[in-house]
Amino acid sequence: MNNRLLNDVAFLSPSDAGDAVYIARMLLDTLIHDPEPPARYAEEKRTVEPSYSVVVFPNPAGTFINVRIMGDVEYPVWVWIIDLSGRTVQEKTQVTVEQQYSLDNLAAGTYLYEVQNGSGLLQRGKLVLTKR
Repeated sequence: MNNRLLNDVAFLSPSDAGDAVYIARMLLDTLIHDPEPPARYAEEKRTVEPSYSVVVFPNPAGTFINVRIMGDVEYPVWVWIIDLSGRTVQEKTQVTVEQQYSLDNLAAGTYLYEVQNGSGLLQRGKLVLTKR
């Protein structure tokens, strides 16, 4: 790069050169004096793994399902079974690590399930019910 040009741009004020040149000067100064980008500009992707796991089994299910919740979870936990029209067809409260729920009152088909506690949604998924 031409150092004279850089020096000329570096000493221009916003009133002389306009905001675009002023911003360019600020960026250029940062690059010249700090070759490592500051942490606030660095792109950082952090994936936080949940400290719990929710397992709904068996799936496909016959006449019952088990819901197992392991890890750091506040109880009570609510389990909802929802049909594909969005209607809640079963709602249960769980206060233990594993609990079994009867599905005898439901017809065979595909449903959604949601498991939530006071902190929010823990897991959502698809449940296939086959009457045997």
